[in-house]
Amino acid sequence: MTPPASSTDRRADDYTVNIARQLTAVAARTPDKHAVVWTAGRGASGRTRYGHVTFKELEQETDRYAHGLSAAGIRQGTRTILFVTPGRDFFALVFALFKIGAVPVMVDPGIGRQQMRRCLTDVQGEAFIGVPLAHLFRTLYPGAFRSVRVAVTVGRRWGWGGLRLEDVRADPWTPYEAAPTRETDAAAILFTSGSTGPAKGVLYEHG
Repeated sequence: MTPPASSTDRRADDYTVNIARQLTAVAARTPDKHAVVWTAGRGASGRTRYGHVTFKELEQETDRYAHGLSAAGIRQGTRTILFVTPGRDFFALVFALFKIGAVPVMVDPGIGRQQMRRCLTDVQGEAFIGVPLAHLFRTLYPGAFRSVRVAVTVGRRWGWGGLRLEDVRADPWTPYEAAPTRETDAAAILFTSGSTGPAKGVLYEHG
């Protein structure tokens, strides 16, 4: 009897794997379960308040972002630098990029400006999604972002142009079919903290 194919010996042309499909599956099974929970300030009593989004809501938000980012020019394989505070928007954007088949690139700002400039220059990102402070960094060090052709601001946009996140999600919700990525296709690039040497990009695959 032939043993079942493992993740290492499936055919390379088997288009069956996309990380975002895991979210779609969970949203179908448990639509009302909390997917992301975040602090939302303090109430009148001084106690911490929390906000949340369900798996169904997160799935629909990722669909809207995926449609909007695709329309803006982000495609399968587009290296997309992401500087967004962890929370609802962060997770929705990451999974939207997975659905498109684009490659989120994440760098820890704690590595310092010089290492961050080197990492971003090396990665040659084609799209940039970030909070206003991140876009300010982009305008101060344009050499590290010469390859960027799509820019999206999460928050207030000042004089650097590009789209706002509100523009990206402006259209009503419709489902977005996840890209037919291979398990060996690039899913994300995460840079190490650089605590034991220069920060290095680590490539993660959909499989």
